Amino acid sequence: MLRLKFHDMFRLKFHAGRVQDMLTGGAFVLLLGAMLLLLYFWTASIPVRKYASDTFDHYQLDDLAKDAYGDVNLDLEEGDGAGDGELSTDCSLTPVGVDNALQKIPATQLTASSAVSGGDPARGRLNYEAVSGGEGAWVPETQDKEQWIQVDLGTELVLGGVVTQGADDETNPGFVRTFHLSYSLSGQYWITYSNSTAPQKLFVGNTNGRDPVQTRLDSTVRARYIRVLPQEWENRIALRLELLHCAVKS
Repeated sequence: MLRLKFHDMFRLKFHAGRVQDMLTGGAFVLLLGAMLLLLYFWTASIPVRKYASDTFDHYQLDDLAKDAYGDVNLDLEEGDGAGDGELSTDCSLTPVGVDNALQKIPATQLTASSAVSGGDPARGRLNYEAVSGGEGAWVPETQDKEQWIQVDLGTELVLGGVVTQGADDETNPGFVRTFHLSYSLSGQYWITYSNSTAPQKLFVGNTNGRDPVQTRLDSTVRARYIRVLPQEWENRIALRLELLHCAVKS
């Protein structure tokens, strides 16, 4: 009888130990699971960026007010931009100064993937007029979708739009029908502009080489370096441009 009781007590103690071990192990698993769950929600709350060193901010274009720029219509009607809403008078679309008449952006800050002789990126200014022996726009040496023209703004600005123009050349016309837009803070890491429906938004450009066409962004981006990458063109790639940034009115 005593042997049975001792044996039963030993078995009870043994099972109790196993239960304690199982409870301890279960608590550890539950704790680990809770930690992993918290880590998941914490990382999910962090905004996803293509490059951690190339952060940027977005601003809705409802804040843009009316402005004027030469022959290009910069009037922003109610409902334009990323959503409907009342326009603010605090901000207006303003040229950064690539335009040939302004030239606030020096030629050294206009670069390109390639260029034909007499078609360098300094000729890619909006409203640039051809001189004898040269092109009337930036014209890349290679005609493919990998070509780009770049503007170094010199400082970080909030970009809200772009104005494009082709080459007004009767003998050898050319203009860009569609293009991508890329931007960067550092000049090393680039982000292709996208929206909710397109990971690489395809902007509609020109229908002739003479008339400028303004394109507003769905939401603005903060950047120092901007690239326009032609994707479709008529006859040949030929491009003149100006960039529009959101300037606070004084």
